[in-house]
Amino acid sequence: MTSTSRKERYSTREIDIIVHGATGFTGKRVLSHLVKHHPELNVAICGRSLEKLTSVANVVGWDESKYNSSIYVVSDIVNESDKLVAAFSNAKVVIACAGPYRQCGIPILKAAVEARADYLDLCGEPQFFDDALLSFDREARAAGVLACHAAAFDCVPAELGASLAERELLKNCTSCAGVEVIHTMQNISRANATTFHAAVDGFHAAASGELAKSRKKVAENYPEFKETMPPSRPKEWEKAPLPPGLLPGYDEEKGLRTMKFVGADASAIRSSWRYLRSRKPDHPRKGTSISEPRLSVLIGMGTLKMSRQS
Repeated sequence: MTSTSRKERYSTREIDIIVHGATGFTGKRVLSHLVKHHPELNVAICGRSLEKLTSVANVVGWDESKYNSSIYVVSDIVNESDKLVAAFSNAKVVIACAGPYRQCGIPILKAAVEARADYLDLCGEPQFFDDALLSFDREARAAGVLACHAAAFDCVPAELGASLAERELLKNCTSCAGVEVIHTMQNISRANATTFHAAVDGFHAAASGELAKSRKKVAENYPEFKETMPPSRPKEWEKAPLPPGLLPGYDEEKGLRTMKFVGADASAIRSSWRYLRSRKPDHPRKGTSISEPRLSVLIGMGTLKMSRQS
């Protein structure tokens, strides 16, 4: 697969973004946000059911001409992969909203890479990160295609927050020994069924050893990850933040009851750190000569006490 520049590819494509899984809980919200806040973009939708896709299109106010040009039906993503590639080939970016990704994510990513469409997903499943890396990383990079996982409401602020905290600390200090990320949520009374399904499936992957097998394959196929491991933490560094337990505790300083966040945030952050080190060993914060900060990701319940330092 020969590489072309992103600018060259984009210049020939009429669709700015195609949302796959647009009839699901999250897909509907992604589509509504794009239509409401970015009317300048030409957005298309893709899924298994024409009836459901048409219903979603009605909700966002599309007319008949828009239906005809912007609705793609692919009933079987495995056996109709050619239809999926054809749909993605006219798009600049694919946003994959259908999960669980361990069950149905690989065919979507495969089609996006074959179509040379940049790809984003909302995945929070660590094994999928590794399986996607093994299957498509080298092919996507050779073709100049961006594939970005975990572009969702928890992983993105967690990773950006961890990077910002470390960057700001290093402005005045020579090292960053630890980063703690705390998710606090309000007015959430229920969870989406597919998210619950994905979480249970992810726990199964970890408990059954499937996740460990995928990580072993990554280590075998990417020796550069081991070659660019960070140096050990200096002994004089404080052992903070302390590893979170699975049982709730009370953090008096912050005024929160906290416990370990069992989502994919820590895995996503560490995967990004590992990947960045292997690609840019002289990076000022993630290079091979810099010890990695201790990372803790928690969920907090209560009202966070904000403190200012002079």
